[in-house]
Formats: sequence, C-alpha cells, structure tokens
Amino acid sequence: MSGNAWLKDILEMIASTMNSKIYYGEQFSPDIITIPNFAAIIDRSFVGEEYWNLYLRYFNETEDDTPLVIIDNLKDFGSPRLGHIYYLSSLNYYSWADVNFPALIQSAKKLVSILTGSNIRSKISSPTNR
Repeated sequence: MSGNAWLKDILEMIASTMNSKIYYGEQFSPDIITIPNFAAIIDRSFVGEEYWNLYLRYFNETEDDTPLVIIDNLKDFGSPRLGHIYYLSSLNYYSWADVNFPALIQSAKKLVSILTGSNIRSKISSPTNR
C-alpha cells in the first residue's frame, strides 16, 4: 500500500460488500504482475519504474482487460495501449490538508462504480478469474 491509509479503508469497505479480498503488493516488486486480480489500483511511484515497465509489457502482450485504476499523476511513466484504464489521481492524498474534497468525492464515486460494475461482477463469479 502506498501510504494512503484512508484509501485502504475505502477499498476494504468496498471489498467486504463484494465478498472479495484485497491483496497488497510490496513496494518495488513484481507483485503487480504475480498477484491474481480482477481489478488493479496502482500508484506507479510505489510500484517503481522498473516493475511498471514489466507490467506494461505484460499488459500489452497479453491484451489484458483487467480494469486498471492509476492513482498518481506521473507524466514520465508509460500507459497501457489497450484496456479499461482510469486515471483518478485525486485519490492519492497523504495528508488531509492537501485534499480537494469535491474532487476526492467525485473520484471515490467513480472508483466504486468501476469496482462494482458489471464487468467486475462477471470476473468475480468466473471460475477462470486470473
């Protein structure tokens, strides 16, 4: 987890309503690729450029359709060519003093919509969930 404790709390609440479990990757590790998921929420500064580039290669080569929510605003990191990519940098706050509450609420609503959408529900119930 990228140090974003309040986001962790929100995700845990969403997961409990979906009867799902959240797995948190280690910083600067290949966990981004190796942990099975039906959606990924990524702070690329936490993942690191090396593992982000490995993930991009995997994502692009496999034409992975996993919804990917990027919560940073890094311009130097590449982006997947295809897929369901969402940029919600307003979710990435470490201090309440920096929070733009209207943007935060809007992004949180979007995140809930992404994580509870029909594509996600079908992946959760699918026996071939990666």
